[in-house]
Amino acid sequence: NSVNVEKNSMNIDKIKERIDSIKTSYPMYDELLAFFEKIVTKQYEFKQQIQIGSFVPDIEESKAKKKIEECIPLLEDEEFEIDFYSTSQLFDALGEIAKSQNKNLRDEIQKIERTLKKGKLNLKSPTTVGLQEELFHKVAHNNLDYIDKISNEFSLNKEVLTLLTLNSVKPSIELIAHRLKNLVDIESWSGISCPICGSPPAISELRGEEGRRILFCSFCSTEWQGKRMICYHCGNSEYQTLRYFYTQEDDNPLTPFVKGEEKYRIDVCDKCKHYLKTLDSRKFDGGIFPSVEDIATLHLDILAEGEGYQNVASTSRAHF
Repeated sequence: NSVNVEKNSMNIDKIKERIDSIKTSYPMYDELLAFFEKIVTKQYEFKQQIQIGSFVPDIEESKAKKKIEECIPLLEDEEFEIDFYSTSQLFDALGEIAKSQNKNLRDEIQKIERTLKKGKLNLKSPTTVGLQEELFHKVAHNNLDYIDKISNEFSLNKEVLTLLTLNSVKPSIELIAHRLKNLVDIESWSGISCPICGSPPAISELRGEEGRRILFCSFCSTEWQGKRMICYHCGNSEYQTLRYFYTQEDDNPLTPFVKGEEKYRIDVCDKCKHYLKTLDSRKFDGGIFPSVEDIATLHLDILAEGEGYQNVASTSRAHF
């Protein structure tokens, strides 16, 4: 346990170093990255107290192998819980961080907090089920439509609720995924989503001399190796409809921030009009952290969406 604490502490230090480096190159991201740094630091703090042992689903090796071979994520159809107490505390802590950003955000979060404290009648028994607990359970099981349902039913800000909920549940899911990763035979996995939780990738990396494509899950942070020529939204592998582009000086209004950035590119599918950001780690001097790079390339999201493309992880990510 002390080894994990030390490792997490080292990761936090390295993440902060990378954030400082990006702030120097991209001053437009100062405020956003400062907010992200507070969020991720708080998540690492809570990871040390989350009691995950009894919540990890007991999946037999033979069953796991069968699932992977049939392209079914390990956690699909599995019943498991998360540490509600720690997740709830983290939700409150992240809410306090976000409230300090501005008054409008503070008002939205206070409305969310009041709503989630209300109970929800359970028709199967004369007890009251906490709305917040049900929300965490649904999201942990990748039922993100429940966020839409709650937002619509109680007139809550969907983006803010998504930000708080996903980032509160995320540490528990990351710990569960870490415990299960040894059951995954990556060589047998041919899916376009995460082999552990089934979420789409947030960003991809070209790694090593041969430029292997590594995907990073938008929810549980699992890494897996994927195909170079495929759309990670619709599975299209027709090379005529798959392409990528770098930002160009002539047609990009954000040129001062992105000029010469061939270490980043945007992979697009002209069949379903979705895109995935890709970074080439061979062109980076120091360490990279996918979650940080995702935020530091929001200008590429603006560029791609301006061209009519949608991020493959748009339905399962919390926008900062």
